[in-house]
Amino acid sequence: MATHTRHRTTAWWAMAGLAVLLLAGAPSAEGAKLNGLAGPTGGLYYQYMAGLSKIVHDVYPDLEINLSPGGAVANIVRISRDATALGTTTLLQSVQAMRATDDFEGKPPVTNLRVLLSLPDPSYFYPLFRPEVPITNLEDIKTKKLKLRLGMVPRGSISEWGWRKLLEFSGISPKDIESFGGKISFTNFSDMVNLMKDGHLDGMLGVGTAKAGWLVDLTNSRQIHFVPFHEPAVERFVKEYGGSGWSELPANNFKGQEKPYKLFRTYPTTLIVTNESLPEETGYKIVKAVMDNLEKFKLTNAEGLKDLSLANAWKAGTFQLHKGAARYFTEKGAMK
Repeated sequence: MATHTRHRTTAWWAMAGLAVLLLAGAPSAEGAKLNGLAGPTGGLYYQYMAGLSKIVHDVYPDLEINLSPGGAVANIVRISRDATALGTTTLLQSVQAMRATDDFEGKPPVTNLRVLLSLPDPSYFYPLFRPEVPITNLEDIKTKKLKLRLGMVPRGSISEWGWRKLLEFSGISPKDIESFGGKISFTNFSDMVNLMKDGHLDGMLGVGTAKAGWLVDLTNSRQIHFVPFHEPAVERFVKEYGGSGWSELPANNFKGQEKPYKLFRTYPTTLIVTNESLPEETGYKIVKAVMDNLEKFKLTNAEGLKDLSLANAWKAGTFQLHKGAARYFTEKGAMK
């Protein structure tokens, strides 16, 4: 992303974040008050929901979407119980919820969620360590019994679930890390970056875009080692869950990353979902506001959302479209 584009995006984000804070403390007004469930503070899903909330409120001042952090798994559960909620999750977690597998195993299948928008955005997994840590491959954590202070995002998010699976397929469990004298801290990206800068973390297992803002911040402040994956673990993940594969980060994509880096990428289309009981008119207004201001919404993730369009924003793949969303895309001629 060009420097001027990043600056424009950052400025827009500052305004979006301020608008969300103002909404959260705004006095009651006539119109709908909705609960917006995002991802960890500082992460991409939080950016999506902050951007969506600002755009919707700018177009429809009577619609207030009050934001709170969440995760791909937790959001599904909370939205299924709240007729006034909407938020982010992934295609992968939606499939699990419908089938009652993985993180939803032993629970009733979730059938009352509906999709407002489908966002085709790839996510990249980043195993990042301080240069002094003697690690050449993620498998070294177990083979060398490394004593590590690791950072991960809170449980219930797609990032935590994905990393938990990759570690599991590498033969590593949280108990192993603790038995080596290490510790995992579950917190948001902003806090992890600051802990890495201050030397309170030896490494962090992050997820973001090809030009994740939190990673730009980290690499601009500290030298960081991009550690290679345990490739058999990645291959198993791809075989069992699909929608994933290898990608290559070009040299100098981040400061200090002097060589191309082979990293694991998932393509779990992000879904903005809501409860089936959300009124049709409310769902229609949310979708219309975003799609009629698509270029502004794309500023939340300029690289990842470059392919988002009227032609694919309704292709959910799991839950049915919300009635308001279906009405909008039908009116626009995207759905026949």
